[in-house]
Amino acid sequence: MAEIGRFTAQNRRAWNEIARVRERAHLRTGTFQPISFFAQGGSCLAQPVVEAVGDVRDESLLHLMCATGRDSLSWANLGARVTGVDISDEAIALACDNARQAGLDVRFVAADLYDLPPDLQQGSFDVVYIAGGVLCWLPEIDEWARVVARALAPGGRLVLAEEHPVAACILEHGR
Repeated sequence: MAEIGRFTAQNRRAWNEIARVRERAHLRTGTFQPISFFAQGGSCLAQPVVEAVGDVRDESLLHLMCATGRDSLSWANLGARVTGVDISDEAIALACDNARQAGLDVRFVAADLYDLPPDLQQGSFDVVYIAGGVLCWLPEIDEWARVVARALAPGGRLVLAEEHPVAACILEHGR
């Protein structure tokens, strides 16, 4: 576990350094919706993901590796009770500000997913959601799976909407 801790500590430092720069760049280029979009009930979730998850009204949803929380805000707009977790303190600060500006009740927690707060590991979430090129950041997939299992309520579901970060480069280059 010490080796994982060293890896994730470096990962946290890197994401803390880039969080605000990344947010501004995505807003400037239009790849992120402005917060007013979410305040008006918008969702940035891909339709196949929404269809795969189904109706989340009044369900508890844990969004692991949530970055600045745009997917979390989207799930809240679809009726879920959302908790977003990210390793980056800076990303979580932005996520909290985004939720406040959008007028949405989303809980955000800065934590290493390998060391989640105990209240997030009590088998209480109907859905654990993870998306957007995140698996490549996991140094220990077996422990990640145990974390997800501890978070899920009996009968709960894991939704993994994954793509490798290089996919966007390939898709953009092919146009």
